[in-house]
Amino acid sequence: MGFIVKRGEKKVKWPVRVQEPVDGGKTEESEFIGHFVLLDQKEYDKAMKDKLSDPEFIKKFLKGWEGLTDEENTAIPFNDENIELLASLPYCRRALLTAYHEATSGIAVKN
Repeated sequence: MGFIVKRGEKKVKWPVRVQEPVDGGKTEESEFIGHFVLLDQKEYDKAMKDKLSDPEFIKKFLKGWEGLTDEENTAIPFNDENIELLASLPYCRRALLTAYHEATSGIAVKN
């Protein structure tokens, strides 16, 4: 089957794998699903030219999530304040940026 070019905004739900540091030089992996809008090249180039901060760039593509909870296992609502909370944690920020670039590059997630 040939590739079909679809016009308009491309949205995907993509796993975000967080490697949280723990004692002993190890990490614990957890995962949630990020709802991403894949920026077209013009939007991406503009974001890079404007030198957006990581939280500002994340707000451009992150449009929701599933499976993100707090210590009491309560769902964390999707809003700007909570995006900034995630982006303030280096390991979460890295996980979001990595997942987004995997999605835009077509890199399939391995189980």
